[in-house]
Amino acid sequence: MKKVFLSLSIIGIVLSVKAQDSGLQAGKLYVNGSLGFSMTSQKNEHKIGGTTHSSDGPKTTNFNILPSINYLVSDKLSIGLGIGYNYESTEQKGRAPSEPDLTTSTGTFVIAPMVNYFIPLGNDKFGIILGGMVPIAFGTTSNETKSGSTTTTNETSNTGFGVNIMPGVFYFPSPKFMLTASMGNIIGWNMLTRKTDEGTGANTVTNTTTATSIEVFNFDTFGLQFGGSFFF
Repeated sequence: MKKVFLSLSIIGIVLSVKAQDSGLQAGKLYVNGSLGFSMTSQKNEHKIGGTTHSSDGPKTTNFNILPSINYLVSDKLSIGLGIGYNYESTEQKGRAPSEPDLTTSTGTFVIAPMVNYFIPLGNDKFGIILGGMVPIAFGTTSNETKSGSTTTTNETSNTGFGVNIMPGVFYFPSPKFMLTASMGNIIGWNMLTRKTDEGTGANTVTNTTTATSIEVFNFDTFGLQFGGSFFF
């Protein structure tokens, strides 16, 4: 099995007025934005005797954007609110002419209260960020099955809730500009509820499933994100 992973993650806008070692001053308002894009493809190889057979695995595309507005309660603590959108699509081609093509796409709107705590190391220019986020998500998943000229589509409504604490580092090359980097979760708890309606009219049946995930010290290098921030 071979995997090709392309990840582009751009984070950050934060703006300031006063010149000092950094823009971390109580009472400052800043705007932060994140933009992410990733593509994953998979190829499967099977060797039978001296012959190698290969097939394409699932291809996944993900796009997300999360702008937020934040306020520095103190020189080290900010609170904020983000509103964003996430889209993910997975395509799986049928491995044989008799197998259908499957496409799953999910569009999700996110509302995310957040907290950032800055820990300077030596001076205000460089240090550690502990970021906390409580994402509340809602959206729709569409499952499409295509066999020949026949296409069948089913939709599922999704609601999610989570609590995530993420580590990172920051650096101020100038008083108005901050660079950031983060990777994975110290603690992550997320719950996703899915509802699917089957049948029509009085015969409609609603199926509900709830999935919960917990992460502790999950530092994934593929989740590494870099950002730039501007204060005002």
